[in-house]
Amino acid sequence: MDGGRIVAVQGGGLPPQDVEVVDFPGATLMPGLVDAHVHLAFDAGVDPVAALVARDAPAALAAMRAAAATALAGGVTTVRDLGDRDYLALELREATSSSARLPGIVAALLSLYRAGARFIAASDAGIHADKPHDVARHIPATLAAIGLPLPEGLRLVTSAAADACGLTGRKGRLAAGHDGDLLVIDGDPTADPTALHRILAVHARGRRVR
Repeated sequence: MDGGRIVAVQGGGLPPQDVEVVDFPGATLMPGLVDAHVHLAFDAGVDPVAALVARDAPAALAAMRAAAATALAGGVTTVRDLGDRDYLALELREATSSSARLPGIVAALLSLYRAGARFIAASDAGIHADKPHDVARHIPATLAAIGLPLPEGLRLVTSAAADACGLTGRKGRLAAGHDGDLLVIDGDPTADPTALHRILAVHARGRRVR
């Protein structure tokens, strides 16, 4: 990586000279997760709407910042916020744009998947205590439980989600020219979805945040 962008991706061989090398033996390197449906303004509590109403704008913005940090620490390096208050999500985006520290029905779903329909998976994070802001890590396992292959579930929360958010060429892939959003985990998530919860490191735009 050079700054916040991936310059090249290669397997094996020697690294270029005069670069910092970070080694995670036996680990899996993958793109940071992309959650295409979150509500950073909601606190993932019992009554997130009431909690939001009780906060003034500065307090709500501070809570959104904390929610974004929780998502980031959980390997979710990109989110699409689909509802807040007073356009605070836009304010948060502007404030953090240069910071790396912030970021249906089963039968019908399977039928659509087998028919080749394009779709993504997202979490609706923040709306309930069962949906904290880093819950996207559970999506591949949930999809696998209803019949989708694990590699497909991973694609739906990385490259497919990035494409749906208009971020093709920037997010969701380990490729030259993409943002340096990296998730390092202990294990192989294509065989064991619980590996997504064994996080060794998270990088956002080239900067290590966990």
